[in-house]
Amino acid sequence: YRNYKELHEHEGNEKYEVVTIVPENKEAAYIHYDTVAQNFVLDAYYEPVKKEDSTYQVLKVNKFGTVKDTFDIHTILKDGTMWDWKYCNNWIINGDTSKHSYIRPLTEKEEKDPDKWIEVFRDLYSKASNVYIYEGLGEYYFEVDKEWYKLGYNEAVNNAFNDRFPAKFSNVRMIELEDRSPSYVIPPVERDSSLIKQIDYESVFEKEVESAGGWSSSTYSAGWWYFQIYMPGGDTLKVKRFSSYRGPDVKLYKIPEQYGGRNNVLFIVLQPKDAHPDQVAGAGG
Repeated sequence: YRNYKELHEHEGNEKYEVVTIVPENKEAAYIHYDTVAQNFVLDAYYEPVKKEDSTYQVLKVNKFGTVKDTFDIHTILKDGTMWDWKYCNNWIINGDTSKHSYIRPLTEKEEKDPDKWIEVFRDLYSKASNVYIYEGLGEYYFEVDKEWYKLGYNEAVNNAFNDRFPAKFSNVRMIELEDRSPSYVIPPVERDSSLIKQIDYESVFEKEVESAGGWSSSTYSAGWWYFQIYMPGGDTLKVKRFSSYRGPDVKLYKIPEQYGGRNNVLFIVLQPKDAHPDQVAGAGG
C-alpha cells in the first residue's frame, strides 16, 4: 500500500487538490453550514496536558475549503447568532464582532416573582421571532425586532412549562450536514461503498483488555485502515488512516447542490484517539 497516503500528507493528483483546513494537531467539531453565506462554520481546538496552552477558534470556511475568517468560541444558534450567557454577536451573520448586551426587562429581584415573570415572559414569547432556552441555568432569550432580551431563572419554569413554550426560530440559516461515511459496525460487504470503500485493515498494535467488571476480556487492536475515495469522473484518491479496529473516525461531508454545493468538493474530518499519538486529527477538503 505504498501509494496510500495519510490525508494531511496527500499531494492530490492532476484533477484534485487536497487542502488542510484545520491543522492535524487540532480537533474539528460542532460543524454547521450557513445556508445564506454558504460557509462551513466549525470549532477548531487543541487541548494539551496544560490547560493554559489550550487554543479554541471558530472558523468560517467557504465551500471550496478556504478559511475566510476566525473568531472566538461561542454557542451558535440556528439563526446564526453567536450566543454567550452575558452577550451575543453577529459575526456569522455580518462579520460584526461587537458584544451586544441583553436587555433585561426585569431586575433580578423582580425575576423571583412568578406572576411578574410569567407576565413578561408571555409578552416576549408572543412577540419574539427567535427564542433560545439555556437549560443549564433555566434562562430564556428572546429576539424581538432585532434586539435580544433575557429573562433569568424562575422556579415557575419546569419540564412541562418548557414543553408548552419550546425554543423557536423563524429564520433558520444554520443546518447540520449529513455524514456521508458508512457505518463500520456492519461488515464491509454490506456497507455503502459508492463514495468510500475500505480496502484493508492492517493491525500493528494488539493488547488483551478486561471489561470494567472483570467478567470477560477481548483483544484490542489498532492499525492502518486503507481506503479508496471515489470522486466524479472516475477518479480515485487512495488514503490511509491509523485508528482502532472499531472504526477509522472519519467523517465525510458534501454540501447539497440546493445550498450552493458542488459534487466534486468533499470535506473530510478526522478525530484523534488519545491512546494513539500517531493518529492525527484535523479537517481537509
